[in-house]
Amino acid sequence: MEKPFFSIILPTYNRAHIIKDTIGSVLNQTFTDWELIIVDDGSKDNTREVIESYSDLRIRYQYQKNQERSIARNNGVNASNGKYICFLDSDDRFLPNHLACFYQRIKENNFAKALFVSDFKILREGKEEEVEPSKLDDKKNTLSFILLNSIMPARVCIERSIFDEFNFNPDYIVVEDTILWAEISSKYPLILTHDVSVLYHVHDDNSVNVKYNAFKVRLDGLRYLFQKPTIKPMLNPEVKKNAISTCYYGIARYYHARKEYGKMTTNLLKSIFSDLSSPQNKAKLFLIWSSIRGK
Repeated sequence: MEKPFFSIILPTYNRAHIIKDTIGSVLNQTFTDWELIIVDDGSKDNTREVIESYSDLRIRYQYQKNQERSIARNNGVNASNGKYICFLDSDDRFLPNHLACFYQRIKENNFAKALFVSDFKILREGKEEEVEPSKLDDKKNTLSFILLNSIMPARVCIERSIFDEFNFNPDYIVVEDTILWAEISSKYPLILTHDVSVLYHVHDDNSVNVKYNAFKVRLDGLRYLFQKPTIKPMLNPEVKKNAISTCYYGIARYYHARKEYGKMTTNLLKSIFSDLSSPQNKAKLFLIWSSIRGK
């Protein structure tokens, strides 16, 4: 049996109520040479029944005990047969042109061993919102591009042999994708396609939602990344300061939502002193002042 051009890895956990829309977005692709590997990370709902209701032989179901999404994605890649690997989270969607656009850009770049990145729209409360197109002005500055932009897994396509060298790091969540893209870009080109082909679904259950204190986990992951010998030479000091400052600001917002104003203030001050030139610093000081005043 001939191998598909694309393998799409879809990890899921208790998303039976929305995964049909996600699977449907793959079935609606205008480029049809694909396989979809759905890795069920120990769901306790009726995810298996929903997926097994599909008769399309290109859809494959794989169950594992709950081990988080990095291991789920790695297991999906190991089980895949495609020449290029795509990813899709169970709450996001591909637009119908997604795989066709990637195929065209891959072909234009002579089937390069590379990390391809598309553009996206936001889906919020059933409405699509345009997002400013990504810009990569200097190909030598790909790490800065990765750190300054939201590159969710649905936006990427990777030549499969790259996974012989790199995988998602299971020790970090929320930031595991940023770490992997950075590691890959230290050795292989990042090619921005400029095609808008993904819908990123914004909702209360997003893992980056402020209620989960996701920026604390992201900060830990970035500190690990910044110490890697392959990453240090690529790291722009100003971008590093911005990334750390943004994390402390996100942590402060978490404590603000919980009305823990002391911890909020501590992290806002860390955010300010991590990047003294940030234009957001005045707003951060105002948040401290207004919180103290409102007590």
